[in-house]
Amino acid sequence: MKKKIPPFIVLIALMISVQSMAQQTGSINTQVTIMGQSRTLACYVPTNYDPNVSYRLMIGLHGLGDNGNAYRNALITVLKWPSIFPNTIFVFPDGGTDANSDFYVPAGDEIIIDSARSFAMSNYNIDNDFVVLQGFSLGGRSAIKYGLDHPTEFKGLLLNTPAFQGKNDVQNHPVSSLQFNYANASQLPIYLTVGDQDFYYRILGPAVKKLKMNDAVIRYLPVAGLGHSIPDSAKVVPSFTFFEHPEVADFDLDLFDIELSQHTCDASITPACFVQNRGSAPVTSVEVDYQFAGGSGTYTWTGSINAYEHARIDLPSMVTADGEQALQLSIGKVNGTENDTVVLNNQRNDTISVDLIAESTPLNEGFESVHSDWVITETGTIFQWSLDDEVSRSGQYSMATFNTILAIYTYGNVESFESPVMDLTNTIGNKLTFDVAYNYHKYTPPYFLSDTIFADTLEVVLSTDCGLSWQSLYKKGGAELATVPDPIVNALNLNQCFLIPADSSEWRTDTIDLSAYDQESSVIIRFNYISGEGGSINLDNIHVNGLKIGLVENPDNLFKVYPNPARDYFRIQAGLEEITSLRIWDMGGSLVLQDDQTQEPDTERQLDISNLPTGLYQLEVEADGQRGTSKLMITK
Repeated sequence: MKKKIPPFIVLIALMISVQSMAQQTGSINTQVTIMGQSRTLACYVPTNYDPNVSYRLMIGLHGLGDNGNAYRNALITVLKWPSIFPNTIFVFPDGGTDANSDFYVPAGDEIIIDSARSFAMSNYNIDNDFVVLQGFSLGGRSAIKYGLDHPTEFKGLLLNTPAFQGKNDVQNHPVSSLQFNYANASQLPIYLTVGDQDFYYRILGPAVKKLKMNDAVIRYLPVAGLGHSIPDSAKVVPSFTFFEHPEVADFDLDLFDIELSQHTCDASITPACFVQNRGSAPVTSVEVDYQFAGGSGTYTWTGSINAYEHARIDLPSMVTADGEQALQLSIGKVNGTENDTVVLNNQRNDTISVDLIAESTPLNEGFESVHSDWVITETGTIFQWSLDDEVSRSGQYSMATFNTILAIYTYGNVESFESPVMDLTNTIGNKLTFDVAYNYHKYTPPYFLSDTIFADTLEVVLSTDCGLSWQSLYKKGGAELATVPDPIVNALNLNQCFLIPADSSEWRTDTIDLSAYDQESSVIIRFNYISGEGGSINLDNIHVNGLKIGLVENPDNLFKVYPNPARDYFRIQAGLEEITSLRIWDMGGSLVLQDDQTQEPDTERQLDISNLPTGLYQLEVEADGQRGTSKLMITK
């Protein structure tokens, strides 16, 4: 028969076991079983550990491809965290055999965080009120997920560049997000660092805004010049003090966001801003000083916001002016007479492109200089359209973007840029032409079980009501959009994801008929790049043009042209006025030659047309503010 062991003997045995483990200091490892798999807890216990003293606990979650042992070495040996966080025991759970995922893959994997805490509590004298959850990269993403789900278990979260997987992840997309419990953000302090050279820097901006909109007790610290890394000790050591005392002053308002459209055709705007009270004193009124389009003023908001609560402030209507306009906001007096003692977060600027006067066609954009009237939609991702100085059809620059399965999840995301407002009423037979270079991605075994295509889509849409509604004109993707015969196969790093055209044969000029909009006076064209998680695109030389109507046939003999018909060249003689612009259009409405060279009065010069085929053309000349036209026949 089995013998029953007296309870006091079990208790003695447990005490001996705990005492034995507690005597181990320095770097030690222990094993725990998680979902049938043996996992390592890599620990560090101060070498002068005293069981009679209560110690703080930090649980650290490593990033992609790392493990608990290596992460412990980085923080303990290299960054020397025991010296900046004294009287602290560290536990670094291992992510398991799935090293290329976080602590939520597979489902239930996050239980190792609780196992790490339980191990430390069982074997060492831990201050249960000072347990910090730390994480780097994907470990940081897991840490904020776990911390927001269990806010009462931690003193605070120390997050070093938490790797949110894009806009969808931040916004709790039902398919592609960990589903962050932002509603709990006010229940525990969050200290978050990120380098301004980090891949995730632009993604974390919207994430921090989301947290502040939920009254997060957060200190956000961008670090200049830092990439995807943990900053030096000077940047992280204030975290423990912040966890103890989040309010640093009586009055500290953080002006953290401006609500302002990027493009408008209206004569006035009504912006809003958002402030968070990071001080200890309740705030009942805030002065907001503003400057916009040459005007300025002060608006006083009244209400009530306690520590770390936020408020939306709807500002008064402001008169716009044509062109790019900057809105500058700053915090003035608080509660009538008080000064905000922390001024670094009191100011914020934003810009808006105002189109009160439509541009007449032709519109020619080669992206060779800064054009503020073209608007890139800000999405807070690394995939926004941007100028590319390495790929172009002509000149030095083009517009470019890309998507890939090697980075964050972007499926279905749309990146856009749009033209200024155009008036097409002075031309007929209008057309849009643009140069495109594009390729998509394909993966084959062994990377996928079968051949798998990832292909983005380009859509061109048009608005006649300043962006209130859009009509689709063009939509191509994958092989139909591609300008080379074969896809990019098995791209394994970002550099392999891009199409670099070898020559002009790997570009294509596409044309869209706009004649249905010839009488529209307020036209915007937008280029939408829709993610299928695979593709690289460049656009260059965007032209909108048609045949001019209502022009006088060479008024007052502004110029003379000969020979006409011409073959490989013609000569143009200026009249009494200086010629400032010359353009040649074919009968289909396409601009085939543009020359903006100034020509003095009563002079003549020769222009090369050897590359133009036989046909009838329209020559348009501008001189002294007048425009004149002439027919030009070319015969070969």
